[in-house]
Amino acid sequence: MRVLNDYYCPSCRAVHEQFGLAGAKLAACVVCGTNAELIQAAPNFSLESVSGDFPTATQRWEQDYQRRAAKAREHGE
Repeated sequence: MRVLNDYYCPSCRAVHEQFGLAGAKLAACVVCGTNAELIQAAPNFSLESVSGDFPTATQRWEQDYQRRAAKAREHGE
């Protein structure tokens, strides 16, 4: 199965995404052509705060809302 992986090339220090086979540890660097190593990338996500399914996200949203509302009241908006 082909998956989207992140690779780091130690030769040119480039980081790029590339489709490869699941479990493939090396791939050709798209910049210089040498072997690039598979790296673990951090996922990019945020928890929705509308439904209340994620209490900390909901609490943070409420605190931010209250802070913005107080600031708006101070400025007469």
